[in-house]
Amino acid sequence: MNSKNTKIGSRERVMYLDLLKAVSIIGVIFIHVSAVNWYTDKLYTPEWIIHTIYNGLVQFSVPVFVMVSGALFLARDIPVKTIYKKYMPRLIIAYLFWSTVYALIKFCPVRNVNTFICEIIKGHYHLWFVPMIAVQYMLVPIYKRIVKNRRLAEYFIIISLALFSVIPTIIGQIAICSKDYGEALQALYSKANLDVLFGYSLFFILGYILNTAELSRKAERIIYIIGAIGFISTPLLIILNSRATGAASTFYGGNFRPNVIACAVSIFVFTKNHSGYLKSGTAFARVITKLSKYSFGVYLVHLVFLELLRYTYKITPETFGAALGVPLMVIIVYAASTLVTAIISKIPFINKYIV
Repeated sequence: MNSKNTKIGSRERVMYLDLLKAVSIIGVIFIHVSAVNWYTDKLYTPEWIIHTIYNGLVQFSVPVFVMVSGALFLARDIPVKTIYKKYMPRLIIAYLFWSTVYALIKFCPVRNVNTFICEIIKGHYHLWFVPMIAVQYMLVPIYKRIVKNRRLAEYFIIISLALFSVIPTIIGQIAICSKDYGEALQALYSKANLDVLFGYSLFFILGYILNTAELSRKAERIIYIIGAIGFISTPLLIILNSRATGAASTFYGGNFRPNVIACAVSIFVFTKNHSGYLKSGTAFARVITKLSKYSFGVYLVHLVFLELLRYTYKITPETFGAALGVPLMVIIVYAASTLVTAIISKIPFINKYIV
């Protein structure tokens, strides 16, 4: 794999990365909308299968989000002081603000202050992304040392894939076939405490590697073929695994499953190599840039609208039929979330911290 040193300036927009962010946030909303009744629906009904297909096809979204962050942060010279002065306060305030919003929605009126405070600390289930990305930012100085040595960075990716993706997937599949062997292997694997070293570091560094790599046509084709296999196999594997376990199972929809990583890498590479039509300054490019800037705010706020539709108005994808209902609800939630984010982004001072 040849590489080129792509320098991303602090004010320079990289259009394909903006496009990836804009697409990925829509994918995240697809994941959450299609999962509304997924665990409670009867298995193998047409509705459940449709939800599974939608869900499986967009599992690349979170890995791509992290890869974009890695591509941007590791290509810039960002002082440690800037990380803690600019980026960390924004993440902390955004987390606390939106945790409070979701806690108020869940517990209003507040009857137990301790429970309410604990709920704010724990955060709404989708806010896990915020502390995770905060840790990635904290590790940027270490990652910068790794990516300076291309072979070391590629070795890190290979080891991460093996230890945090391939091996856990094999162990999980063995556990389905033999519970005893699966539990024994899982106990052995857990002793290594790999979460401390690997995990989302894989995607953060992989984003930088792919952003700066010049792939041969052959390598690009191989990535697309493996990615296509990933897209086809993910919903199928989820369905088959659910059948094997007797319950709705997201095992093969996890961010670290090889099939999902294959999807994420192929989407990243394809967008990078085939988005030359996105010329800076054009109307379409300006729209993509704006939607990219709104993506973090949309991520934070979109569950407000999804849960409002679900619990207050009793609207779910089945209300319109699963095939139509999922994309229709995605459009409604995305549009409302984008509008709110756009409004908040116009408010001086707070726009820097909560969206």
